Amino acid sequence: MGHVRDPAIQYIVANDVYQPRSIYFWNAYSSVADLISDFVEDYSTALGRAQALDQKILSDSSAISSNYAGVVALSVRQAFGALELTSSKNSDGSWNIYDILMFLKEISSDGVGDMSWSRVTTLLGFVIHDFSLLLSAYFTSHSA
Repeated sequence: MGHVRDPAIQYIVANDVYQPRSIYFWNAYSSVADLISDFVEDYSTALGRAQALDQKILSDSSAISSNYAGVVALSVRQAFGALELTSSKNSDGSWNIYDILMFLKEISSDGVGDMSWSRVTTLLGFVIHDFSLLLSAYFTSHSA
């Protein structure tokens, strides 16, 4: 399940000008129907990649602490679910494939529950690259 809105983000650039940013998939697909068709055709391969990532996360986190492996897996899903990868357009209306920004959805802590988007300046590369190092450092420091 997903959603499509365009623009996805109204990003403020120099001189307080709003820059409309669209969801990144528009760089590769000309319509939502094309995206859905590709998703259906690639489903089994995508499912395999997702299951391999799940297994890697569970394996790495279980090596540190089996008590927290499930929480870590859910946390990674939550973190990825809050990310929005965006692109802008060039002056001629074509997609600027070099202007890619990632935003993180955050829910206000003021009790109102308003949602806003913050630009992500560091990527979650540790999740994909070597999740076990992060967990090891965390649990080692918290077990003392």
